[in-house]
Amino acid sequence: AERAIAELGNALALTGGTRDDFAEVVRQFTQINSLGKVTAENLNVIRERAPAISGALQEAFRGVDLTKLPIEEFNRVLLVE
Repeated sequence: AERAIAELGNALALTGGTRDDFAEVVRQFTQINSLGKVTAENLNVIRERAPAISGALQEAFRGVDLTKLPIEEFNRVLLVE
């Protein structure tokens, strides 16, 4: 998890993201895991705050509707890809 957070921070920094963007994106990933599912609202916030991360999610999941994906699969791909 620490590696994933560090990579998230690096991706945001490389694309001009702010500390507030980083905090909000981390909050969205925390909410996703707390809820046990991905919501459209979570994805919209990530898309707005971190377009590069949103693009990476789309690439990693190859067009899969993330709101229908089991949380275990979402986390597995996030931590492996």
